Parts: sequence; structure tokens; C-alpha cells
Amino acid sequence: MSQPQQPAPQPDSSDHTQPLVLWGSVIAEPNVDSPVPNEQLANPFGLPMELLAIRFRILPIVSSANALNARVTGGGVKVKLDLGPAAIASDIPIALFGDMRDTYENGAPLLATVPFTGGEYVLPTAYDWRLKYPLFIPAGRVVTAVFTPLGINPFPVQVDVIYICRTWDHSKPEPRKTKVPWAASFESKAFTYQANEPKSESVSSNLDVLNPFGVPLELSRLSGRCTSLRLLAVSGTQANYIYEDLAEFRQVLSTVRMRSSRGFDLIRTPVPFDGVFPVNWRSWDILDGWQMAPQEYYRVQVNIAAVGATVDAGNIATGQFSVGVVGYRDVDVASLRGTP
Repeated sequence: MSQPQQPAPQPDSSDHTQPLVLWGSVIAEPNVDSPVPNEQLANPFGLPMELLAIRFRILPIVSSANALNARVTGGGVKVKLDLGPAAIASDIPIALFGDMRDTYENGAPLLATVPFTGGEYVLPTAYDWRLKYPLFIPAGRVVTAVFTPLGINPFPVQVDVIYICRTWDHSKPEPRKTKVPWAASFESKAFTYQANEPKSESVSSNLDVLNPFGVPLELSRLSGRCTSLRLLAVSGTQANYIYEDLAEFRQVLSTVRMRSSRGFDLIRTPVPFDGVFPVNWRSWDILDGWQMAPQEYYRVQVNIAAVGATVDAGNIATGQFSVGVVGYRDVDVASLRGTP
């Protein structure tokens, strides 16, 4: 005897929000601004939502066996993010948003297929930016994303961006203000690791690590990365290999200082870069209460010691340092409304 059919479970009437994941992708050439189409990142229902996290994925596009095991890290690709008139990120390397917990740089090789043309293996990298505060996105607005691979990249990359969102609870009034993130960074000049290379330095400008707004920023994180480009093929890994430097530049040669335009020292004396941004963490999380004043900027100075006369040929590389800040400021939601 058949059992009577049970009614389907009904959703909890108190549940007024649902998860929403949006994905966009673009193929970006070195030193060329490549925007993700807005329609890929817009709420398909045309309704308001909240952004909780942003994830990035990078795949090198290779065309020859010379790029076997090619890799491009998040230190080699910049992103510009905006929510209408509110800037979110000012062309910063995507690796600077998070720390080591949010970094996936050591994954298994992936067989290169369409749109790849070489039939070789590449190494994907991925990064996660978990927002401290949900970002309210009004109906009709999109967080736009423009990617630019840095000049050290020898080939194009496919960049995927994933927005982790939730729909807005329509039983509640929309907020009058929202916490909008702001991320800014300094990228040093490219240093060379080779025999008899003299000492060198690179200093940020007033416009790099800057709070450009008329309101203070609540800082949540300082991050530092060292990106290297291997110049010669060694140990089965080919040339044109972008990676997070673990030794020569970060731990042996470099020091960093940082001073505020308001006159106080964040890093008073030269400190090894790996001592401030250790390779197993790569960030400096900040407790509540640290504010960056309106128009305040941080001056970052990176110094590289001279290289000796003997260098393993397989370690010859160029290196570039990045230091960034992530903070939040209050923005009137009314100022964000409009056509994307």
C-alpha cells in the first residue's frame, strides 16, 4: 500500500535573503586595461544586493612548450574596482586584498585547453577578498572590474572574478549609508638579482598609498608581496615563471620603511621585508580604531642590498615589491544610485 504523498517543505517565512554568486571573465594582455563586461557581474534580477567577498582566478595563456608550467601570481595583475561614483580599488595587485589564508598559489598543474593553444600545463592561482563589512549595491548598479597585467608578464592571462553576494532583505528598508572599501598600493620599480648588481631603492609617491577622500578610512589591513619573474629555465620549470619570491629578495636583500604624511613612523628603521610581511602570512591585520586621515598618505621605501659576485644562474630573476592598504569609509547610498 502506497504511502500518502507528503507536502513539499516550505521555506522559512523569516528567511528574506538568498545567496547569489556572479561570475565574469576576461582575457587580458600585458599592460592593457581589460574590463569585465558589466552584464556578467550585475544582479540578473535588477534588484539590490550585498557583496560579501570577491574571488579572483588567474590562468596564463601559453602558446609554446617554452611556457611549460607557466604561472602568473596575483602580484602580477592589477585590478580597478568601482561602484558607480565610489572608487573601491585603485589599480592594485589582486594579491594585496587578503593574506596567506586567502591565497592559492601552489595548486596542481592544469592541462591547458581552449582558449590555450600550446597543449601544455599551466599553474592556476587564486585569491579571496573577504570584506569586513557587507557592501550594499543598489538596484541597477554594478561593481565594475578592470584588469591590467603588469609589464613583467610575458603572455596574456585569463582572469576570472567571482562575486559572493546575498540578496537584500526586502522586509527591511534599504540603508542610508554603506561601508565602501578602499584599497590602494605602491609598486616598486623592478629590481634585478644577478651577480655584482649594485644596491638600489624605490620610494612611493604621495599618490600611491593614499586616502584620497574627505573622510577618514577605518584601516583593516596592510599587505606586502614580492613578485619575481624567473629569467632562465631551471629544474624542469621554464622561463617566464611569475611567482611569489620566498628567499633572495624577500628574506635576504630587502628592507622596508614606512612613514605617514602626518609625521609619525609606521616602520621607523629599515626592517627586513619578510619581518613585516612574512612569507607565511604576507599581511599585517589591524585592530579596530586605526584610522587614516583624509588626504593622508604613507611613504614606503624599499631598499635592496648589493648582490655578490657569485650567483646561481638558475636563480637569476627580477623582483618587484607591492605594499597596500585596505580600509572602509561611510558613503551615502543615495549617491550610488543611477544607471550602471
